[in-house]
Amino acid sequence: AEPDTAEPDTAEPDTAEPDDPAPASGEMPVSGETAVSGETPVSGETAVSGDALATGDPPVPDDPPVPDAAVADEAPGSGEAPADDAVADTAGGPEAGTGGDAAAAALDAAEEPAAPPPPLESRPIVEWPPASTYEVFEVAETDDGSPAVPARLSETPLEAPSYSEPRGEYGAERCYAVRTLDVVAGFDVRSRLSPVTCVTFVDTFPPAAPEALTAIGSAGEVSLLWRPNDEEDLAGYVVLRGLPGDETLQPLTDAPLVENTYRDVSAEPGVRHVYAVLAVDDAPEPNPSEPSERVEAAAR
Repeated sequence: AEPDTAEPDTAEPDTAEPDDPAPASGEMPVSGETAVSGETPVSGETAVSGDALATGDPPVPDDPPVPDAAVADEAPGSGEAPADDAVADTAGGPEAGTGGDAAAAALDAAEEPAAPPPPLESRPIVEWPPASTYEVFEVAETDDGSPAVPARLSETPLEAPSYSEPRGEYGAERCYAVRTLDVVAGFDVRSRLSPVTCVTFVDTFPPAAPEALTAIGSAGEVSLLWRPNDEEDLAGYVVLRGLPGDETLQPLTDAPLVENTYRDVSAEPGVRHVYAVLAVDDAPEPNPSEPSERVEAAAR
């Protein structure tokens, strides 16, 4: 039998490189890798190579740790994606930080308070009845500037919400206030005084129109006569003249006449004229009455 000449097993030893090579001395291990010493470096510390531990030499301090943003740029294969703010910081250029500004603006807009909802329609739960009666007061100003004491004008409460001032003096100012008076279970319940309202009495009432106007033509003139008015504030009369068919008559005098007669000596003989008379009062701005009925006459 021939000896066994089988060739010995020449299989090459397994020389596969380790999956995670150890970082060189002075380098910071990338996130996701393990240092040679078998311990995971604490955040903020620098890993020391295995050679330094074997020789017993004191570890050489590594370079200052690189910020996370720089590590992400230098070692993209570490398995960690760079943060948005790191990319914004390392991008540079005039557009850097645009995304952060937009995010801040969006955050500010989200934090703004929402507008309040519109008010809901409502109605009173209890319909309060109208006031029973009213009391009217005069609030007169004092000469020394002291607070005025309201003086009640109505002797008895008023049932209607109105009051007529019998002491009216044209041109004078008077101030008034009102309060309500209710009777509840036999007790008088008065409200506070209303805000003070001041008024100045102004005469806006014209006299009545003169009546019974008569025109008589004579030689070189036309005589007019009418019934006198009896108003206390009567200032006088104004005589108007025109031609037949005129809508507007013109006054013949500059000032009111005191008497209830007038002689028109400027009338042209043989020409018929139309006459009317109105009364005026003595108010600061005189109030004219309606014109009287028109009459026609001609001087001879």
